[in-house]
Amino acid sequence: MSKVRDLRPIFEVQAAICQSLGHPVRLEILEHLSEDELSNQELIELLEIPKANVSLHVNVLKKSGLVEVRKEGVNIFVSLAMPKVKQACALVRSIIEEQAKMERNHQTKIENLLKRAK
Repeated sequence: MSKVRDLRPIFEVQAAICQSLGHPVRLEILEHLSEDELSNQELIELLEIPKANVSLHVNVLKKSGLVEVRKEGVNIFVSLAMPKVKQACALVRSIIEEQAKMERNHQTKIENLLKRAK
């Protein structure tokens, strides 16, 4: 059995985590939480979406192990489950920035070729 095939169970978990990151609101929640723990009410105010929507997105992130939720009286607080979540989000953003840079370079090359062809 190949070493890559041995990783299939990990790939399944990885895919589930990536799927939970597949909504802009969830990414925004993680970005807000990268600074500090926030209450559900603070998230509602920051995101400017209904409480039910915040709860839905937080539950998806909790289910995938990316955030932790704790209750204190009637308040609910949400925090990152581990610091690496912040690093993972930053890595994805750096990939996006690099792709955009490559696209701009490619577009510039095409424009230069078109100018020379005239």
